[in-house]
Amino acid sequence: MSVYGQINVYKFGAGFFSNYHIVLTTIMWCIEEFKIKPYVNLNHTAWVENYNPYLDYSPLNPVNTWNWWFDQEIPTERDKVIPLLPLSNPNTFFSHTEQFWKRKDIPYARSIVDKYIHIKSHILKQVDEYYEKYFKNHVVLGIMARGGEIFHHHPQYGNQTIETWIEYTRNIKKEHPEIDTIFLVTEDSNYIPIYLNEFPDTLYLKDVFRRTKEKLEYMIEFTLWPCIAKPRENHCQLLGDECLTQALLLSKCDYLLVKHCNTTNIAILCANENLKDVIYAL
Repeated sequence: MSVYGQINVYKFGAGFFSNYHIVLTTIMWCIEEFKIKPYVNLNHTAWVENYNPYLDYSPLNPVNTWNWWFDQEIPTERDKVIPLLPLSNPNTFFSHTEQFWKRKDIPYARSIVDKYIHIKSHILKQVDEYYEKYFKNHVVLGIMARGGEIFHHHPQYGNQTIETWIEYTRNIKKEHPEIDTIFLVTEDSNYIPIYLNEFPDTLYLKDVFRRTKEKLEYMIEFTLWPCIAKPRENHCQLLGDECLTQALLLSKCDYLLVKHCNTTNIAILCANENLKDVIYAL
């Protein structure tokens, strides 16, 4: 018989990588404080298919959505399972509120990820295929041009405009002329043609959903607007796939130009020795 701490995440207002961060820090707590195996249960967040933004709590979903994207040990009937609520302050073990790049606690966090957070093989395969086709033998600048509602909810991380991102990109390419490819991740669809006009070597994932289509007022009121829309079958599951794919591709770049956000943090967390520098747009 094994003993598991079941990590139940009740976080409707959190995006994909906010939930990831909550899970990561709660796994650390589970291991360090209780010395037991973690088991993650994400059936009560906005990423379930029956999410209703007008309710404080939507009904529990029978599907553990964590298992859509990650492989984990699943307790059997013979095992003992201890329910654990996530930490009230998920920054207790690993803070997301400060810039990640070159932090001393990253190696430890990576070791926890390597041991307990295993991304599904179909996502890793897609990332590897894209890398082989577009990144290999190139020097790539990855850009996380986070936009949308984050300006309103997190003004402390800066109010960058398209002009900000273009100017930073020009300066980085001037400083590093070896960069021959740009990989762009952004919610703002209007950024893409501007980047292609300025930098024709820009790559981006063409079929991902999370790009701004709603008015800003709507996105501010319903910060998880991508989860509300249902433009395709298994939408929330596919949306999580896309979040992971983009973050993992950013992690494979040689340089990063980013806004401070959870996607940025996870990209840095998943990077290895290929990542030479991270520039934060201010």
